[in-house]
Amino acid sequence: MNGGKETSKLQKLRIRLFALCLGGILGIIVAVIAMSLMGPGQIPELNASSFNQALNQWDSNRLMNYEIEITVQGRQPGRYRTTVQDGEVVSAEFNNNALTNPRTMSTWTVDGMFRTIDYDVQDQLNRDAQDPELTLRAEFNPQYGYPQKYQRIQWGSLNELTWEVTRFEITAPEL
Repeated sequence: MNGGKETSKLQKLRIRLFALCLGGILGIIVAVIAMSLMGPGQIPELNASSFNQALNQWDSNRLMNYEIEITVQGRQPGRYRTTVQDGEVVSAEFNNNALTNPRTMSTWTVDGMFRTIDYDVQDQLNRDAQDPELTLRAEFNPQYGYPQKYQRIQWGSLNELTWEVTRFEITAPEL
C-alpha cells in the first residue's frame, strides 16, 4: 500500500520537473525571439558613455521653454504632455488629465527623463551576477540631445518600459 503512494509522489515529482524544464525552454525561446527582434533598426543599446554624451549635449543647449509629448508603453501606458517655461513645469497631463503632484510632473520633463535614465544606468552598473539582466536602449535627439526613445527591459520579469517623444516644440518665453 505504501508503494502506491510512493509511486504517485514520484509521478507528481516527474510531472513537476518536466513542467519546470518545459517552462525554462520556453523562456529561452521567448528571450531569443525578443533579442532577434531587437536587431538592426531598433533602439541602440545604452551605456554610460552614450548617456553622458547626450546629457552634455542637452546641458549645452539648455532649452528652457518647450512643450513635449511622450507616449509610454508598459505597465502604465499612456500619453504625457508637459509644458516647461523658464525651466519650470507650468502644466503636465497624463491622458488629458492634469497632473498635480510636482514630482510626477517633473518626471516628464527632459531633465526628469534624464534623471530616470541615470537611475537605471547606475542600477545596471551596480547589478550582481545573480540579478536578472537589465537591458537599456536609448536614442537621443541629434540636435538637442534629449531622450527621443527609451526602453528598459528587465529580463525574467514583467518590468518593461518604453517611451517615445512624439512631439517636441520649442516655445517662446512668456512675458
